[in-house]
Amino acid sequence: VEEPLKLERINLNEMIRELFPEALKHVGINIETDLANDDRIENFPTYFKDMLWLCFANLKQNARKHGLADKFRPVKKGAELKVTSAIEGDYIVISVRDNGQGMPEEALEAVDAKTGKQRVFTAEYSTRKHLPSHGLGLALCWDIVRIHGGTITAESELGRHTTFTIRLPIAAQRQGWHRRNLL
Repeated sequence: VEEPLKLERINLNEMIRELFPEALKHVGINIETDLANDDRIENFPTYFKDMLWLCFANLKQNARKHGLADKFRPVKKGAELKVTSAIEGDYIVISVRDNGQGMPEEALEAVDAKTGKQRVFTAEYSTRKHLPSHGLGLALCWDIVRIHGGTITAESELGRHTTFTIRLPIAAQRQGWHRRNLL
């Protein structure tokens, strides 16, 4: 007998506030949030609250380790991280932008024409193979966002910035998504 998944309503903005501001201030990163005050963001239905938390945590770690600071070098002077949430049409859009080292163009190349998956979201891709990391964080983000019926993309300019953008369909349009996306 198949156990039904438990639907929870979560506040994505609160999750962002918990993970980003306090978690990075101690390393000297200036954090700015611009979060839309909208019930569709603050009452988001999901069967996988912990997975969404993990996705945002991975984006935070990615900005910290690969863009702004890590234990091997000091924080970049003027390090900034901006996190936004908004409604665009039928989607909740969450953006995480840093002014760190950026990624090379090869990281942004699509490796799957059907899904548009970029190389940076594959488990095999890493810009820093010499450091202790498994390269699974962004690959997990890809899967977590896809399970929710959404998309995640990366934009970057080497030496200047990286932006990750998550687009999640608004709940009313996601009826039955969990069964389709888990199979």
